[in-house]
Amino acid sequence: MEKLLQDILDIQKETNRKYWAEGMFSSYRINHYWAYKRPDNNVFFTTCIVFTLNQIKQYLPKASQSIIEEISKLAEGNFIDNQEINGEFIYNFYPTKPSKHFGNGFFFKKFKHFQLPHDSDDTALIYLCSKFSSEKHLWLQKKMAQHANGSSKDCKNTFENLKELKAYSTWFGKNMSIELDACVLCNVLLCQQKAGLQLDENGKASWEFIKEIVLQGLFLSRPFKASPNYARSSIIGYHIARLLENIDIQDVDIVKEHLIAGLHFLEKDVKLPFYEKLMVSTSLLRLGQNTNFEIPDQKYIDKQKPLNYFIAGMLSAYENKFINKLAHLPFFHIKWQCEAFQKVLLIENLVLRIK
Repeated sequence: MEKLLQDILDIQKETNRKYWAEGMFSSYRINHYWAYKRPDNNVFFTTCIVFTLNQIKQYLPKASQSIIEEISKLAEGNFIDNQEINGEFIYNFYPTKPSKHFGNGFFFKKFKHFQLPHDSDDTALIYLCSKFSSEKHLWLQKKMAQHANGSSKDCKNTFENLKELKAYSTWFGKNMSIELDACVLCNVLLCQQKAGLQLDENGKASWEFIKEIVLQGLFLSRPFKASPNYARSSIIGYHIARLLENIDIQDVDIVKEHLIAGLHFLEKDVKLPFYEKLMVSTSLLRLGQNTNFEIPDQKYIDKQKPLNYFIAGMLSAYENKFINKLAHLPFFHIKWQCEAFQKVLLIENLVLRIK
């Protein structure tokens, strides 16, 4: 594990600063159908790495803890670059001062149409990596309530029987459609739980959404609809398992029972890519279950396909029914990959085995 941690720190220090700010981790956005691959200057993967490592830090020896502290210190100074330009404590996937959306490309960055609004996912992850006051967390909860489903707009693109839930939306933007994403909601509720907040009306509705996509098996049968920004059953299960470990709420036991059954079902899928198998294994370990997955040697791991952890569905935000029917097709997805985050997932799995 210490070797993997040192590899992550080396990646952080050796990242090409032409594309990424000091302390940020390299990642790439791709679409094989378009023969498209670009260095991507997002804050998302850096926060995922810092948060995940700090969650397992306490179980590691002091030498490894020191490496994690160095990684965190190098990264955290960059979060302000993604803050809302007027100083509100919400954040963007891309730097905002000025906007550097879809950087290092040729087309998307030239048009304001592709400029992303601030979002609750990156905001929650930055809060989870930072030391914000209780007042700031409470302010964020109220801010998110202003953009929740039914506050000023209604969600059009989710499951028919869940449309009425007043759950939090992914986006803060005034002109964006309301989007319900199970993984984003998991990160938001995890952030609130870590801050010691009581769930408000919208938080409880967000939990209901998460609960129903597990109990109805929707995270297995309709992963794109359940989570448009992650869109893989294994990754959705990973987020929910992490939340269940940290939340005390009604029906958590029945949700855990159904999630474990779903994860065991996924574990038997011989076609599941390596890193998704790893995440299913991690989720089962987190829920106190045995796993059949064994971590192979490094030579085998090096030959595995990169993990497409996060996606942007270029048609997901459109409420036109015909266009939205095409939104799930991979041709219209930009996918994100990050080598350092893949190593973090390996370390996390190893730590949970020991724990």
